[in-house]
Amino acid sequence: MLNRIHATIITIILILAIAVSLIQMTFTNSENSQSPLILTTFPGIDKDLESLLAGCEVKIEHLVPSGVDPHDYQLKPSDYEKINSALLIISTGHTPFEHQIKDIAGDKVVEIPEIPNLTLYTLPSGAVNLHMPIYDPQNYIKYIEYVSSIIKSKIPECSDIIDQNKINLSERAEKIYDEYANILREKPAILSSPASQYAVAWLGVDIEGFILVEHGTSTSPEQVSQAEEILSHGGLAVIIVDDKGEPVDQASSYLNSLAEKYGSPVLKVPAPYLDTSTLDKILSITAQAEELKK
Repeated sequence: MLNRIHATIITIILILAIAVSLIQMTFTNSENSQSPLILTTFPGIDKDLESLLAGCEVKIEHLVPSGVDPHDYQLKPSDYEKINSALLIISTGHTPFEHQIKDIAGDKVVEIPEIPNLTLYTLPSGAVNLHMPIYDPQNYIKYIEYVSSIIKSKIPECSDIIDQNKINLSERAEKIYDEYANILREKPAILSSPASQYAVAWLGVDIEGFILVEHGTSTSPEQVSQAEEILSHGGLAVIIVDDKGEPVDQASSYLNSLAEKYGSPVLKVPAPYLDTSTLDKILSITAQAEELKK
């Protein structure tokens, strides 16, 4: 009788041990099978990566919610978890929270303005304009090429898919550039802020100045006077707008009101942090440029 009890106990122990082992194996396999995470700081940039990596088993997420000004964003505890687990992080490299990410993640971070061979503009202060260089289609092509090479080195099994998607995106951007480059050649323009410089410079506009030279600064009477002079003579007002076409900040609102006062044309640049791809934002800009050219 005792032998039978002992045998039963041993059998139960063996069954439990096997069950625990299976659970551990399932958990381990589940962890190992998780798709790698590629993180972007801004929304919209993730849309470009979704196109580049279509067909690959990769998870792509962004940190800043769509419509939220990234200059004011602060990292949350859940963001730190994502940063630590991410395979790669794509950053615009100019807002305070992005500087924090660089300090935390180091080599995992690709900062767009640091990509080799991009055309970068300077501001009246002499500082380099770090606001979305990839609004220029030629910079966008270089960006896609560079990011593709980085991702392929980390996920080599996706190389063929990435190469094909890269060609498609680059050809789209090249076609846009060929069709619209310099379409507004020498058109005098006043910009609400540096965030729109790359979006319109390649169109050939003559950028005379900015209402707001940098985030957090104030507008001087000289800048206002310059804007009124340009707009009163038919110059172009370039403002930053949300997904409804409304100005996103005081500088854009003020410049828009000046344009209404003088009956000047307005070009609306989608805010960089809207949840649409960079190419879609560029196409929105070129559609307006075509109308302004008429």
